[in-house]
Amino acid sequence: MDSEGEFFTAFANIYFMPVENLTIFAEFWANNATQDMGNISIDLNQVVGTPSGFDYVMLEELGKLSELDVMQIRGRYGMEYAFKSGLFIKGYFEHIHYDDNQPYLFDATGDLYRVAAFAGYRF
Repeated sequence: MDSEGEFFTAFANIYFMPVENLTIFAEFWANNATQDMGNISIDLNQVVGTPSGFDYVMLEELGKLSELDVMQIRGRYGMEYAFKSGLFIKGYFEHIHYDDNQPYLFDATGDLYRVAAFAGYRF
């Protein structure tokens, strides 16, 4: 069996404080991954017994189903305000784009958008 893959990840964060206790931020991520297997084979002369329903010929074809090729890009944009008492509030908008360039079970390509808001306390 042979296996080959390449993986790439990058990220960048930008933080800006226009006034005391207020932080505006933008965060970016990018991930790319490719992976595949090949030359999967089995010597049936070395197999002791055959499990019921197991398809050895299909096993050799699995390499065609193992090709991973995905790209994910994320952007998160938000702000945080810290009160002098230690309390803070934070909110952001996030966009995630996912490309499934080699779907085999289903195509997972799509976009996700979300908005989040938090309140917390720093000790």
